[in-house]
Amino acid sequence: MSAITWPQRYPDVAAARAALVAEALTWVDTPWAHAHDLKGGAVDCAMLMVRVHVDTGVIAPFDPRPYPSQWYLHHEAARFLDFLAALGGRQVETAAIGDLRMYSFGRHAAHAALVVDEHSIVHASRPARRVLRDSINSMTGQYAGAWSLFP
Repeated sequence: MSAITWPQRYPDVAAARAALVAEALTWVDTPWAHAHDLKGGAVDCAMLMVRVHVDTGVIAPFDPRPYPSQWYLHHEAARFLDFLAALGGRQVETAAIGDLRMYSFGRHAAHAALVVDEHSIVHASRPARRVLRDSINSMTGQYAGAWSLFP
C-alpha cells in the first residue's frame, strides 16, 4: 500500500478532489453487497472508497479484501482507520470536498462516506441496500470524525 499519488495525475489538490467527487457520483444507485466492487453491480462502503480513489489514480491500486462482514462488531482493531493511516491519511477537524467522513458502528469507525459538498456525501448504505448521495447530516449520531488523504 502506498501513499497518495495525485501529483502525477492532477495539476493540484482541487482537481484531484473534484475527480473523486465526479467518480463517486457515478456509483450512485449501485446495489450494496459486502466486499464487492463492481460499478452498477454491487459494492460496500469500504470498496466504494477504494474504487473511487484507485480508479481516479489518487491512490495506487490495493485490495483490502478479504474482510469479515461484521468485523467492526467483534474486533478491537480499527481496520478502516489503519488502512487510511497506511495510505498517508490523517484526521482533520473539518472534511473538505473529496475527504472522508467516518462513522462508528460497533466498536469503532467502520463506515466511510466521501464529501461531495458542504451539504452532501456519497456512501454505500447497507440499510438502503445501495449507494446514495445523502445529506451530510444523515448519520450524525454515528459521526466519528473526518479524514483526508491530501496534504
